[in-house]
Amino acid sequence: MKFERLEALTRWGEDNRTVRKNFNQSNVVNQQYRTPKEKIRRALEDYASGQFKFKKDVAKKHNLSTPTLVRHANLRGVTFIKESE
Repeated sequence: MKFERLEALTRWGEDNRTVRKNFNQSNVVNQQYRTPKEKIRRALEDYASGQFKFKKDVAKKHNLSTPTLVRHANLRGVTFIKESE
């Protein structure tokens, strides 16, 4: 492969990486496209309700992964309230 062609491909790839990295960085709505908003809303209500002992129990009830639930809670500033025994 000629050097000029390789250099052009490298530059093209770098441009695409830069665009992907900076595209919609602060747009919260575009970061939640995989899970329905209503499902997340219900899960976050339970997350902050104090009815569950662990975050994973809330996630299991709403069929979400725990990291997804925590990520959406952090995006919205919702804090987990642990069940009092």
